Amino acid sequence: MQKYIFEKLNELNKKNIYPFHMPGHKRNPKFLKEIKNFIDLDFTELDETDNMHNPKNIIKLAKENLANIFGSKESYFLVNGSSCGVMASIMAIVKPNQNILISKNCHISVYNGLIISGANPIFIEPEFIYNFAVGVDYQLIEKAINKYDIKACIITSPTYQGVTSNVKKIAEILHKKNIPLIVDEAHGAHFHFSKHFPKDALSQNADIVIQSLHKTLPVLTQCAVLHIKSNIINKNLVEKSLSILQTTSPSYVFMMNVENCCYFLKNYQHLFVEYVDKLK
Repeated sequence: MQKYIFEKLNELNKKNIYPFHMPGHKRNPKFLKEIKNFIDLDFTELDETDNMHNPKNIIKLAKENLANIFGSKESYFLVNGSSCGVMASIMAIVKPNQNILISKNCHISVYNGLIISGANPIFIEPEFIYNFAVGVDYQLIEKAINKYDIKACIITSPTYQGVTSNVKKIAEILHKKNIPLIVDEAHGAHFHFSKHFPKDALSQNADIVIQSLHKTLPVLTQCAVLHIKSNIINKNLVEKSLSILQTTSPSYVFMMNVENCCYFLKNYQHLFVEYVDKLK
C-alpha cells in the first residue's frame, strides 16, 4: 500500500519549500523547538490534563493567559480552526429566521453557520478596488440596520488581500441598537503586537473576534482562538455552541502550541520590530 500523503509531504520537505501563505511558523524549527517532538506529549482526556469543555485547572489558566495577551475578557481554544469559531458565534447569537448582516466577501464558514443556525442573511456589498473586495462601508451598515431588524453583524477584516474595515465606526453604529459585531479576523492575529500594523478588532470594540493564529503566527496548522470582549454577548451560549461543534477529544498538542505562541508573543516582541524592518 502506497502512503500518498506521507510521500508527497516528504517530497515537499526535501525541496525545502517556503510557505508564503501559511502556516505562520514557516517551517522554521526555532519557533517550535520545545514541541517539535510532540509525539511524546500527545496526551488527552486524563484527570491531570483538565477538560477543554469545562476547564478548571491547567486549561483555565492557559485561557486566562490567552485573554491577557490579546486583551479580551474571555478567550477560547479552537482546535477545529477559525471556521468552528465563526459558526459557533452565529449559532450562539442568532436564532432561526432572525436576520444577520453579512458582507458578501465572507468565508464559507459564515454560510455554514447560517445553515446550522437557521438565520436569515442580509447581504452588504463590500467596496471594490481593481476587481477585488476591500473593506465594508459603515454607511451601508447604518442603512441596513435602519431598514431591517438585525440581530448581529459579521464582517471579514482584514480581507484575504489584507484590507481592513473601520471596525471602530462599525461597532459604534451597531452598538447604538445593541447589535453585536462579530469580526472574522482570521488573517489578523498579529495586529495587536505592533503599532505598525492596523489596529486589531478587539481594541476597536468588536464583541467577538475569531483569529487563525496559524495564518500569521508560529503555530501548527488548524490552531485558532475566539475572543469575547463585550457585555452584550452571552458567553454561556458561545461556550455551549463551541462544545457542540468541537471534538470531545481535543488535541492537547494544538492547545499546547497556542500556549507556546502566547509565551512567544509575551517574551519576544522585539522580533516584530525586526519583522517590520524587513517588510520596509
